Amino acid sequence: MDSGVLDMAAIEEGLLCALMQDGCQILETFFRHHIPACSQERKAGERHYRKRHLQVHSVLGKFSLWRDYFHDGKRGRAPLDEHLGLKDGVTPGLQKLMSRAGAMSGSFKLASDDLKAYSRLNVSDRSIQRMSGAIGPKIHTWLQQRGTPEPEQAVDVLYVSYDATGGPAAKCETQGRKGKQSDGSSKSREVKLGCVFTQTKLIEDELPERDPDSTTYIASFDQAADFGGLIRKEAMIRGMARANKTVVLGDGAAWIWEVARVNFPSAVCILDLYHAFEHVNQIAMLLFPEQSPEAGNAKKWRKWLTEDKIDHFIKTVTKLADTNAEKKTDVLRPSIILLKIVTACFMQLSRKKAILLAQALSRQDAKPLSENVPSSRECSGTSRALKTS
Repeated sequence: MDSGVLDMAAIEEGLLCALMQDGCQILETFFRHHIPACSQERKAGERHYRKRHLQVHSVLGKFSLWRDYFHDGKRGRAPLDEHLGLKDGVTPGLQKLMSRAGAMSGSFKLASDDLKAYSRLNVSDRSIQRMSGAIGPKIHTWLQQRGTPEPEQAVDVLYVSYDATGGPAAKCETQGRKGKQSDGSSKSREVKLGCVFTQTKLIEDELPERDPDSTTYIASFDQAADFGGLIRKEAMIRGMARANKTVVLGDGAAWIWEVARVNFPSAVCILDLYHAFEHVNQIAMLLFPEQSPEAGNAKKWRKWLTEDKIDHFIKTVTKLADTNAEKKTDVLRPSIILLKIVTACFMQLSRKKAILLAQALSRQDAKPLSENVPSSRECSGTSRALKTS
């Protein structure tokens, strides 16, 4: 109390800490007098050590546990630890909190800080890292072995989206990997991330919205071909076999369309509008460096893309490139090729052509490809353009 004013935050904090301490004392007293008989059974060849101490870390804090310990000369075991589900002295309840914090926070250090802020528990970042390492393989096994449940009802539109990024890695994990460091080494590993979700029913003239809580995620260090199998399995679990339409969202990278070709041959491929706008801005900056991306030609050209005026856009940019010979040969021509890749789906060209164009981009000496590629499967431009039947 300060000047007659109650400090509610201090009252809450003090009461919470007191309740947690009392809870730890209750647990400690309980296990002193209630020990399951199975935790005292000795196997043949084992030596029996009574009342071995263990400091247990729970959601209420730390408390002492005395239990029987057995050793056969090679390895030891504490049956009560197994009976209570303890891992490195951590209770199942705290294991869940540590695992969630480790998965959701930006780093193990931040996970430690988050746990302290939310639960008043002092758990080191190293402890969270060890717990994540112990539980991670089990989660991976579960993901590999889970079945394909029958969905309650047919899915209208099932979206599949995936990409890759670099994640910081220990030195032992990057040995032999080429990277962007001055000596050619790498400080990161490529991790591929994917998600599957559904959309709500469309309202006329409005953008589609994602169904609340419909998104599931996968992540893997696997190569693209193996990752493709994982994201396809996730889509099958989510009901792709019964979906009226499957959509693959991508940023235009060659490996993304290749995974789609192999694993989602009947899907509608959509190049996300963000990356298309990104390349439009790039070309506008090359041609008109004095203009802002938020105004002038960049703004006008982005509007053209949303209005499906792709052919008009390419003709305009090509004409401008002809009047800038030095830029055309050095920078602008590859940018136009890039635009053809990102606009291939807008133009509703075949999947085969989109993939060939994407592959052309991956080569520094890429040359324009022939327009005479026969159309096959459906290919759309932006997520906003998709209509359900």
